[in-house]
Amino acid sequence: MASILIVEDDITFSKLVESYLKKNGHTPSCVYDIKSALAELTRNQYDLLLLDYRLPDGTGMDVLKYKHDKGLATPVVIMTSFHDIRTTVKAMRSGAYDYITKPVNPEELLMVIDQALSKPAESTTTAAPVTQQKADFVEGDSGASQQLHKHIQLVAPTDISVIIQGDSGTGKEQVASTIHRLSKRANAPFIAIDCGALSNDLAGSELFGHVKGAFTGALQDKKGQFELANGGTLFLD
Repeated sequence: MASILIVEDDITFSKLVESYLKKNGHTPSCVYDIKSALAELTRNQYDLLLLDYRLPDGTGMDVLKYKHDKGLATPVVIMTSFHDIRTTVKAMRSGAYDYITKPVNPEELLMVIDQALSKPAESTTTAAPVTQQKADFVEGDSGASQQLHKHIQLVAPTDISVIIQGDSGTGKEQVASTIHRLSKRANAPFIAIDCGALSNDLAGSELFGHVKGAFTGALQDKKGQFELANGGTLFLD
């Protein structure tokens, strides 16, 4: 399986994670500060880094910067007790694959690790910036509106799932569309679904598709909205 470097200053917790990963076929090693982590990355190659965000001699951002400077393609999963969207987005924009919050759910940890390991290796070259097209609706200039657009620009470059809250008619779909337009998925489909208009009988077929003959009236294969939106953005209203 995978060689995993655990960077975590809580020795008891790190040993529990190490034992759990060993039981699931991985080969983990533990270090407890950034200095030791950088030394390990200099000496050895790892398939994945499991990185605590706050450490005695710095933060996980220091390790991400080292990874970027050295051109390492090793995927990084951030562990944090501080569920702060700005911290999370900053880490992911700096090269982290994903994050999990403490207390860690063991099944979630394995799922995220498996997904990170199956992801194609990252290119170490700098990606071309996303072209920001002009918005197709009027942007307000109030303090609240400007704050909204700051949040949009913050999350758009990431693959984080986003919850958009607001009363009916306040422009949630426009916000979702703008996030899509400013993201690296801009050239892929943006699909908006009015979930309230889906009947209980047809919701599964509409969202996930069906094959010919699956039920009465299924005369041909049908792709679901999730499949059609693959690589792009799916907005569930």
